[in-house]
Amino acid sequence: MTTYRAAVCVQIGKALEIQMKPVVTEIEDDQVQVSTHASVVNNADIERCRGQRDDAPGVPFVPGAVAAGIVLAVGEHVTNVKVGDRVVALNYDKLGGMAEQIVVSKDRVFPVPESLNLSQAAGSIVAYSTSMSALEKKARVQKGDFVLVSGASGATGLAIAETAKNIYECQVIAVCRGQQKHDFLLERGFDRVIDRTKGNMVDTVLEMTGGQGVATAVDVVGGDMLIDCLH
Repeated sequence: MTTYRAAVCVQIGKALEIQMKPVVTEIEDDQVQVSTHASVVNNADIERCRGQRDDAPGVPFVPGAVAAGIVLAVGEHVTNVKVGDRVVALNYDKLGGMAEQIVVSKDRVFPVPESLNLSQAAGSIVAYSTSMSALEKKARVQKGDFVLVSGASGATGLAIAETAKNIYECQVIAVCRGQQKHDFLLERGFDRVIDRTKGNMVDTVLEMTGGQGVATAVDVVGGDMLIDCLH
């Protein structure tokens, strides 16, 4: 195999073109070459192709910050993965995920656990890595903190809520709208769930926390929800 296919943005605001690219035959000592089995289209990818982000590279470029697949080759200094491993690459700075092959720095590649297939790994890494960054670097949550998460039944909200509960061992208050979403969150293991269509959220939060409120509120909804979080 001497070439591979890539989806290329050749003109801002236009459809991507499928082009043939030459296979990279030599990689640097700290790089990993991956055969892509799954990629994802995130909102940032769409915005870059529309010219709506300042961090978009000049055309032509291959979009895609995420690629999951099998390691084809590793540089001499790479020890975290080996040839044949299932991995997911998070390549925000150079992109390139929407292609059959990608070469990335070793610190942008992560092993995929057996419990996930490659499509699941590609589809979840952005939400969960964003969640960890928000909770650890911005909110600086501590074990036992009360953390409120709005929109907790959606993809981003659920990732934040699960990360806070399972990784940082916080006491999560999951907020949603509707009985079906309420029941879904209970099934996911959350024991403090608020349905915003029933009662006053602020009063319910104070009751759940013994009057102290929450240490951190993560709002992914906005509008009136943000105002309630500020209380």
